[in-house]
Amino acid sequence: MKKKVFKSGLLHTFLFTRIHLLLMIFFLLFSYFLLTEMLTRDTNIYDYFLSISNINTLLFILAPFFFISSTSLFTFGSIESYLLIRFKGKRNWYLFHLFLIAAYTTVFCLLLIAVMALEGIFVLNVENEWSTYTVNFFSYHHEFLENFTPVTVVFLSISLVWLFLFSYGLLYYLMKLLTGKTLFAFTIVFLVNGLNIVAELSRWETISSYLFFKRVNVFQYIYLVNAEQTQFPGGIYFYWLIIIVVIAAIGYYIVDKMDLDTKKGKD
Repeated sequence: MKKKVFKSGLLHTFLFTRIHLLLMIFFLLFSYFLLTEMLTRDTNIYDYFLSISNINTLLFILAPFFFISSTSLFTFGSIESYLLIRFKGKRNWYLFHLFLIAAYTTVFCLLLIAVMALEGIFVLNVENEWSTYTVNFFSYHHEFLENFTPVTVVFLSISLVWLFLFSYGLLYYLMKLLTGKTLFAFTIVFLVNGLNIVAELSRWETISSYLFFKRVNVFQYIYLVNAEQTQFPGGIYFYWLIIIVVIAAIGYYIVDKMDLDTKKGKD
């Protein structure tokens, strides 16, 4: 009985927070802004979805908002002490938080796509064909466009956005563990995102080639590595697998050696 009460209370704490209302308001405004931009071009609903992996959308808007909204994952307050006691060991407690980050990232992406679909389906073409805008703009990728449908590429792009945000969530949590300060951890991930922006806009290829953005935008990735355009660019997932495993493994290793004080780091 107590186990059910615990799970129910925890689920309520995670799912039914004010942050989700904030998410909905943000996504409605954000999607409307993107949609009005799409309507000025010869685009379709797939261009609309793919726009979330553009540098201006992803690094300047989505990533910072994800950082701000995901802060709620690391500030449970008094329930955090109970969580640490309840789980059998610090590493189980750590893995539970990784699950929360993954779940939150999924909710974040699904809500965004759902709102975009509801706003765009009635005013944009939904036929599974590339728009004139995409064919002209991505002329370098013409073979890729011929071999893969818009639905396939949209699914690929959304999954990469999920991996991008999840990796940032893991980095955020790792920094929170190391510093014990939510604000300091937030500053670090914000600076990492800023480095991605500066390196990309300044065209510092030596740096930007190894950073996140060129591995979340499939068109950028194909151009960067001169990938075979007739084949699925599976190598892009290998990069994210390494990033996620390394960050998660560091946290898994250090958490068992840390003296965790859950009353700290609420700032």
